[in-house]
Amino acid sequence: MPDPIPPSKQRDEETLRLIQYFFAEMCQAEGTPPEKSVEYLPEYLLEWIFNNLGHYDRDQVKQQIGVSDLALDFLTEILRSTGGPLMLAPVWPLITMAHRGDPRHRVKLLSFSMLITWDDGVAFPVTVSLPAEMMEGGVINDAFLGSQVAKAHGVFMRQLVEDTLDGMHDKYGTPMGGDYPFEVLMGSFLKIIPQLKPELHDHLKAYMRLIQSLLRPALTPQAKQRLEYLRAKRRAADQPPPDTPGGWDLGPG
Repeated sequence: MPDPIPPSKQRDEETLRLIQYFFAEMCQAEGTPPEKSVEYLPEYLLEWIFNNLGHYDRDQVKQQIGVSDLALDFLTEILRSTGGPLMLAPVWPLITMAHRGDPRHRVKLLSFSMLITWDDGVAFPVTVSLPAEMMEGGVINDAFLGSQVAKAHGVFMRQLVEDTLDGMHDKYGTPMGGDYPFEVLMGSFLKIIPQLKPELHDHLKAYMRLIQSLLRPALTPQAKQRLEYLRAKRRAADQPPPDTPGGWDLGPG
């Protein structure tokens, strides 16, 4: 069913600030230290707000936080809805980690990638890229990154729903030639690096390790052993059964 209060930027921004305010109030009332606040669940917060909202003066809250009746009305709608916790899920990191502020080491770029590789050597990356400059204030912090993880997975799911694995293979996949071309490429890098400026060597080797971890993640010895066992079992299952005499071919007994 559509929201009785239509979606709008004002509604969403003000309601988020309002819920962040009540989350801080709850943590203070329960003596929860900041590092433990991430352990709360949306259901718990909504129940706390429902039980304590009547103790707050509506006009005072509006003035203190800088929100309108729109936010308070929409919060009331969330509290009445059985899907309230699900409505908070996409912004939950923005609520529980809002106190952390901006990181000391500025983040330049967020990239999410799901690489699908088929048996025939075809590969297709589903990617999401988000430069910091696209954000309001140009800062990516813990809370924002947490909120983007769920959104990125939503992009991957939408691609799967709309195209299917076979559709992605046929419409977007690129034949990569299997493992051998990758090994040739990485070997070429190893030959070229010593010929370049010495001050670049460590950085280029770091890029090689990054490429390796993204495209061919390293496996533990136990995982490699298990994988080889499963591959051998699969190859054996794919083989046609041997010809064995039966029926009229049994011959005289």
